[in-house]
Amino acid sequence: TEIYTLSLHDVFRSEYHQDWYAAVGETYYKNKNYKNSQGVFGKLSKLKPTADYYLSLAESYRAHGDYELSNIAYLKAESLSTKKRNTLKARAYMYLQAGMEDKAMPLLKKVHIEDPNDALISENLGHYSLKKNRNAEAVNYFKQALNGYEVDKKSNKNIEEAREKQENLTQLITSLEKRWSLSLFDGLCIGSNACEAGNQGLISPFGQGFGQGKISYQYNSSLSVISRGLWRNKKDSLAVDRRSFQPTLGIEIHPIKDSNLLLSAEYMFE
Repeated sequence: TEIYTLSLHDVFRSEYHQDWYAAVGETYYKNKNYKNSQGVFGKLSKLKPTADYYLSLAESYRAHGDYELSNIAYLKAESLSTKKRNTLKARAYMYLQAGMEDKAMPLLKKVHIEDPNDALISENLGHYSLKKNRNAEAVNYFKQALNGYEVDKKSNKNIEEAREKQENLTQLITSLEKRWSLSLFDGLCIGSNACEAGNQGLISPFGQGFGQGKISYQYNSSLSVISRGLWRNKKDSLAVDRRSFQPTLGIEIHPIKDSNLLLSAEYMFE
Protein backbone atom coordinates (compact mmCIF):
# COMPACT_ATOMS: atom_id res chain seq x y z
CA THR A 1 0.00 0.00 0.00
CA GLU A 2 1.41 3.37 -1.01
CA ILE A 3 1.25 6.09 1.66
CA TYR A 4 1.13 9.70 0.53
CA THR A 5 2.74 12.20 2.90
CA LEU A 6 1.47 15.75 3.26
CA SER A 7 3.40 18.99 3.04
CA LEU A 8 4.17 20.71 6.34
CA HIS A 9 1.74 23.48 5.40
CA ASP A 10 -1.04 20.92 4.93
CA VAL A 11 -0.17 19.16 8.16
CA PHE A 12 -0.39 22.25 10.31
CA ARG A 13 -3.49 23.62 8.58
CA SER A 14 -5.97 21.68 10.72
CA GLU A 15 -6.23 19.25 13.62
CA TYR A 16 -7.72 16.73 11.20
CA HIS A 17 -4.60 16.73 9.05
CA GLN A 18 -2.32 16.52 12.09
CA ASP A 19 -4.21 13.46 13.31
CA TRP A 20 -4.07 11.92 9.85
CA TYR A 21 -0.33 12.51 9.60
CA ALA A 22 0.17 11.02 13.09
CA ALA A 23 -1.77 7.96 11.93
CA VAL A 24 0.67 7.65 9.04
CA GLY A 25 3.51 7.69 11.58
CA GLU A 26 1.81 4.99 13.66
CA THR A 27 1.39 2.87 10.54
CA TYR A 28 5.11 3.16 9.81
CA TYR A 29 5.85 2.23 13.43
CA LYS A 30 3.59 -0.83 13.45
CA ASN A 31 5.22 -2.03 10.23
CA LYS A 32 8.69 -1.54 11.80
CA ASN A 33 9.56 1.21 9.35
CA TYR A 34 11.15 3.18 12.17
CA LYS A 35 13.09 5.70 10.10
CA ASN A 36 9.95 6.98 8.37
CA SER A 37 8.05 6.87 11.65
CA GLN A 38 10.74 9.03 13.26
CA GLY A 39 10.58 11.42 10.32
CA VAL A 40 6.83 11.89 10.76
CA PHE A 41 6.83 12.37 14.52
CA GLY A 42 9.99 14.46 14.38
CA LYS A 43 8.22 16.93 12.06
CA LEU A 44 5.03 16.91 14.09
CA SER A 45 6.82 17.47 17.39
CA LYS A 46 8.70 20.44 15.96
CA LEU A 47 5.62 22.03 14.37
CA LYS A 48 3.38 21.42 17.37
CA PRO A 49 5.31 20.20 20.42
CA THR A 50 3.12 17.91 22.52
CA ALA A 51 3.89 15.15 25.00
CA ASP A 52 2.09 12.61 22.81
CA TYR A 53 4.14 13.38 19.70
CA TYR A 54 7.41 13.23 21.63
CA LEU A 55 6.34 9.98 23.30
CA SER A 56 5.63 8.44 19.90
CA LEU A 57 9.00 9.68 18.65
CA ALA A 58 10.73 8.22 21.74
CA GLU A 59 8.99 4.87 21.32
CA SER A 60 10.13 4.68 17.69
CA TYR A 61 13.73 5.42 18.68
CA ARG A 62 13.50 2.82 21.49
CA ALA A 63 12.15 0.12 19.16
CA HIS A 64 14.96 0.91 16.71
CA GLY A 65 17.58 0.63 19.47
CA ASP A 66 18.54 4.32 19.45
CA TYR A 67 18.44 4.63 23.24
CA GLU A 68 20.24 7.96 23.52
CA LEU A 69 17.83 9.70 21.14
CA SER A 70 14.94 7.87 22.77
CA ASN A 71 15.90 9.22 26.19
CA ILE A 72 16.12 12.79 24.83
CA ALA A 73 12.62 12.50 23.35
CA TYR A 74 11.24 10.98 26.58
CA LEU A 75 12.68 13.86 28.61
CA LYS A 76 11.09 16.35 26.21
CA ALA A 77 7.75 14.54 26.55
CA GLU A 78 8.11 14.60 30.33
CA SER A 79 8.64 18.36 30.31
CA LEU A 80 5.43 18.83 28.31
CA SER A 81 3.30 16.23 30.06
CA THR A 82 0.88 16.76 32.93
CA LYS A 83 1.13 13.01 33.66
CA LYS A 84 4.78 12.51 34.55
CA ARG A 85 4.09 8.91 35.59
CA ASN A 86 3.60 7.72 31.99
CA THR A 87 6.84 9.21 30.71
CA LEU A 88 8.85 8.04 33.74
CA LYS A 89 7.51 4.51 33.24
CA ALA A 90 8.27 4.59 29.51
CA ARG A 91 11.84 5.78 30.14
CA ALA A 92 12.35 3.08 32.76
CA TYR A 93 11.30 0.29 30.40
CA MET A 94 13.47 1.80 27.70
CA TYR A 95 16.47 1.45 30.04
CA LEU A 96 15.44 -2.11 30.91
CA GLN A 97 15.32 -3.01 27.23
CA ALA A 98 18.78 -1.50 26.84
CA GLY A 99 20.06 -3.62 29.77
CA MET A 100 20.58 -0.56 31.99
CA GLU A 101 18.83 -1.73 35.15
CA ASP A 102 20.67 0.68 37.45
CA LYS A 103 19.21 3.62 35.51
CA ALA A 104 15.75 2.10 35.21
CA MET A 105 15.13 1.31 38.88
CA PRO A 106 15.23 4.88 40.28
CA LEU A 107 12.58 5.84 37.71
CA LEU A 108 10.41 2.83 38.58
CA LYS A 109 10.69 3.73 42.27
CA LYS A 110 9.31 7.20 41.53
CA VAL A 111 6.39 5.67 39.64
CA HIS A 112 5.87 3.14 42.44
CA ILE A 113 5.49 5.95 45.00
CA GLU A 114 2.67 7.44 42.92
CA ASP A 115 1.02 4.10 42.14
CA PRO A 116 1.91 1.28 44.58
CA ASN A 117 -0.81 -0.91 42.99
CA ASP A 118 1.11 -1.25 39.72
CA ALA A 119 1.90 -4.94 40.15
CA LEU A 120 4.42 -5.23 37.31
CA ILE A 121 6.51 -2.34 38.63
CA SER A 122 6.49 -3.80 42.16
CA GLU A 123 7.53 -7.17 40.77
CA ASN A 124 10.38 -5.66 38.71
CA LEU A 125 11.63 -3.77 41.78
CA GLY A 126 11.44 -6.97 43.81
CA HIS A 127 13.52 -8.97 41.34
CA TYR A 128 16.09 -6.16 41.20
CA SER A 129 16.35 -6.11 45.01
CA LEU A 130 16.70 -9.90 45.00
CA LYS A 131 19.50 -9.66 42.44
CA LYS A 132 21.27 -7.20 44.77
CA ASN A 133 20.81 -9.66 47.67
CA ARG A 134 18.40 -7.35 49.52
CA ASN A 135 15.98 -10.13 50.40
CA ALA A 136 13.83 -8.28 52.95
CA GLU A 137 13.32 -5.39 50.53
CA ALA A 138 12.49 -7.86 47.75
CA VAL A 139 9.84 -9.57 49.90
CA ASN A 140 8.15 -6.21 50.60
CA TYR A 141 7.98 -5.42 46.88
CA PHE A 142 6.68 -8.91 46.06
CA LYS A 143 3.92 -8.55 48.67
CA GLN A 144 2.93 -5.22 47.13
CA ALA A 145 2.86 -6.95 43.74
CA LEU A 146 0.49 -9.57 45.20
CA ASN A 147 -1.86 -6.77 46.26
CA GLY A 148 -1.55 -5.15 42.84
CA TYR A 149 -2.50 -8.37 41.05
CA GLU A 150 -5.47 -8.72 43.41
CA VAL A 151 -6.62 -5.25 42.32
CA ASP A 152 -6.21 -6.35 38.68
CA LYS A 153 -8.40 -9.41 39.30
CA LYS A 154 -11.14 -7.33 40.91
CA SER A 155 -11.12 -4.99 37.91
CA ASN A 156 -11.23 -7.99 35.51
CA LYS A 157 -7.76 -7.31 34.10
CA ASN A 158 -6.04 -10.49 32.90
CA ILE A 159 -7.56 -12.58 35.67
CA GLU A 160 -5.84 -15.87 34.80
CA GLU A 161 -2.45 -14.23 34.32
CA ALA A 162 -2.83 -12.34 37.60
CA ARG A 163 -3.74 -15.55 39.44
CA GLU A 164 -0.70 -17.37 38.02
CA LYS A 165 1.57 -14.46 38.98
CA GLN A 166 0.19 -14.54 42.53
CA GLU A 167 0.89 -18.27 42.87
CA ASN A 168 4.49 -17.87 41.67
CA LEU A 169 5.11 -14.87 43.92
CA THR A 170 3.64 -16.63 46.95
CA GLN A 171 6.06 -19.53 46.47
CA LEU A 172 8.97 -17.13 46.03
CA ILE A 173 8.06 -15.15 49.16
CA THR A 174 7.80 -18.37 51.18
CA SER A 175 11.25 -19.50 50.07
CA LEU A 176 12.77 -16.10 50.88
CA GLU A 177 11.20 -15.89 54.33
CA LYS A 178 12.27 -19.44 55.18
CA ARG A 179 15.83 -18.80 56.38
CA TRP A 180 16.53 -21.99 58.35
CA SER A 181 16.42 -25.49 56.91
CA LEU A 182 17.27 -28.97 58.22
CA SER A 183 17.98 -32.07 56.17
CA LEU A 184 18.95 -35.64 57.09
CA PHE A 185 20.34 -38.47 54.99
CA ASP A 186 21.25 -42.00 56.02
CA GLY A 187 22.34 -45.05 54.05
CA LEU A 188 22.55 -48.77 54.70
CA CYS A 189 25.08 -51.23 53.26
CA ILE A 190 24.06 -54.88 53.57
CA GLY A 191 25.68 -58.21 52.85
CA SER A 192 28.71 -57.54 50.68
CA ASN A 193 32.42 -57.68 51.20
CA ALA A 194 32.51 -53.98 50.41
CA CYS A 195 30.52 -53.30 53.56
CA GLU A 196 33.14 -55.17 55.59
CA ALA A 197 35.98 -53.36 53.88
CA GLY A 198 34.36 -50.02 54.54
CA ASN A 199 34.54 -50.43 58.31
CA GLN A 200 38.04 -49.02 58.37
CA GLY A 201 37.57 -46.57 55.49
CA LEU A 202 36.85 -42.86 55.25
CA ILE A 203 33.34 -41.47 55.24
CA SER A 204 32.28 -42.32 51.73
CA PRO A 205 29.30 -43.64 49.76
CA PHE A 206 31.53 -46.55 48.70
CA GLY A 207 31.95 -49.64 50.84
CA GLN A 208 29.77 -48.72 53.79
CA GLY A 209 26.52 -47.14 54.90
CA PHE A 210 26.94 -43.49 55.78
CA GLY A 211 24.81 -40.53 56.76
CA GLN A 212 24.78 -36.80 57.25
CA GLY A 213 22.69 -34.16 58.98
CA LYS A 214 22.76 -30.59 57.69
CA ILE A 215 21.58 -27.28 59.14
CA SER A 216 21.51 -24.31 56.79
CA TYR A 217 20.88 -20.59 57.26
CA GLN A 218 20.13 -18.67 54.07
CA TYR A 219 21.86 -15.31 54.39
CA ASN A 220 20.74 -14.09 50.97
CA SER A 221 19.77 -15.51 47.59
CA SER A 222 23.32 -16.63 46.78
CA LEU A 223 24.93 -17.37 50.15
CA SER A 224 24.11 -19.82 52.95
CA VAL A 225 25.95 -20.68 56.16
CA ILE A 226 25.92 -24.44 56.83
CA SER A 227 26.91 -26.92 59.47
CA ARG A 228 27.00 -30.66 58.83
CA GLY A 229 27.51 -33.79 60.84
CA LEU A 230 28.96 -36.75 58.90
CA TRP A 231 29.21 -40.35 60.07
CA ARG A 232 29.66 -43.98 59.03
CA ASN A 233 27.21 -46.68 59.99
CA LYS A 234 28.09 -50.05 61.45
CA LYS A 235 28.05 -53.05 59.15
CA ASP A 236 24.54 -54.18 58.13
CA SER A 237 22.99 -51.53 60.36
CA LEU A 238 21.81 -47.94 60.57
CA ALA A 239 23.54 -47.66 63.93
CA VAL A 240 26.12 -44.86 63.96
CA ASP A 241 29.77 -45.69 64.48
CA ARG A 242 30.42 -42.96 67.03
CA ARG A 243 34.15 -42.94 66.36
CA SER A 244 33.48 -41.77 62.81
CA PHE A 245 31.38 -38.69 63.62
CA GLN A 246 32.76 -35.61 61.90
CA PRO A 247 31.27 -32.07 62.37
CA THR A 248 31.82 -29.30 59.79
CA LEU A 249 31.16 -25.58 59.44
CA GLY A 250 31.17 -23.68 56.16
CA ILE A 251 29.35 -21.79 53.43
CA GLU A 252 27.47 -22.61 50.23
CA ILE A 253 27.42 -20.24 47.28
CA HIS A 254 25.17 -20.14 44.19
CA PRO A 255 27.46 -18.13 41.86
CA ILE A 256 25.10 -18.20 38.89
CA LYS A 257 21.47 -17.20 39.33
CA ASP A 258 18.83 -19.66 38.04
CA SER A 259 21.34 -22.49 37.80
CA ASN A 260 22.00 -25.67 39.80
CA LEU A 261 25.69 -24.86 40.25
CA LEU A 262 26.60 -24.95 43.95
CA LEU A 263 30.02 -24.26 45.48
CA SER A 264 30.84 -24.99 49.10
CA ALA A 265 33.75 -24.62 51.47
CA GLU A 266 33.77 -26.34 54.87
CA TYR A 267 36.10 -26.68 57.79
CA MET A 268 36.19 -30.18 59.29
CA PHE A 269 36.79 -30.19 63.05
CA GLU A 270 39.09 -32.87 64.42
